[in-house]
Amino acid sequence: MEQTRANVMTLTTDEIVNAEPYTLPWDFPVEKKVLTLDGEDSDRFAIRRSDSGKILGYCAADYEPVSYHKLIAPFVSWLSDNESSVEVNFTGAEDGRRGAWEILFGDTVAIERPEGTPTHPANRDEWPNIPLKRSVIVTAGHDAKSGIFAQAAIHNLICWNGLVVPHVMDTIRRRHVGWSDEEYGKQVDDLLSSVLASHDDALATFSRWVDTTAPKTAPHRLFREVMGTKGTFSKKWESQIAERLLAESARESSLWDLYMTLTDRTLDKGDNPFRSSKMNARAFEIVDGVFADMEDSGKVVAQ
Repeated sequence: MEQTRANVMTLTTDEIVNAEPYTLPWDFPVEKKVLTLDGEDSDRFAIRRSDSGKILGYCAADYEPVSYHKLIAPFVSWLSDNESSVEVNFTGAEDGRRGAWEILFGDTVAIERPEGTPTHPANRDEWPNIPLKRSVIVTAGHDAKSGIFAQAAIHNLICWNGLVVPHVMDTIRRRHVGWSDEEYGKQVDDLLSSVLASHDDALATFSRWVDTTAPKTAPHRLFREVMGTKGTFSKKWESQIAERLLAESARESSLWDLYMTLTDRTLDKGDNPFRSSKMNARAFEIVDGVFADMEDSGKVVAQ
């Protein structure tokens, strides 16, 4: 087990597959305890860690606690049988009530920048190319508020940036009700079988963006469309994104650079609305719309 970033742990396939019960950093026993004198007829229960007695949330009678290991192991097992490498990054609330896992797999894909391309400020000089890796993001919780969610992503190794793959139609969304190991295993199989082609589509799109110089008007268009997106933006974030996009309009930015500007986690101390899955996909749509219009008008310029 390796500590790679603040509050993030990285585990290998062997560490996960060969782990004893409740020995992984995210795994612990959870039970549902009656809160009233009505016994099993009660409609009020507490979700409690059996090891520490910590109450993580409150639930109804039909809620079924499912261990985090039971959620992650099927992904690791499937990928270890089909991919060259697998590692799992985990981060979560200290008491374990919520968790997030990024499962990286396969070889690193390096997208080459055209020779002479101005280096984006987020990309240090030692990264002349853009190293990306396929991944799946899984989130879940024991607080009775967080369901089980999984989707495909692309991991940018330069800045630990998890980019959503909007091509993927298949996601896993489950409540902690009516749990079935067999049904969940099939959902994992279906998702992982479909994401490989979707990853290829996304990587091809990113490669085109890297090779395409954005028109000078593109940053202004992005700002208009971003501000037109339904959501709440802080004045500080709005000012920062305007400043960053204005700087991009003054240089020969690629469409990839504009996308990185929109999804950069450093904006407003990480409080960037485009870091959420839904908004990240919206950022992708906005930038891809610029590219599509450039193609239609014959104005795609290779760097």
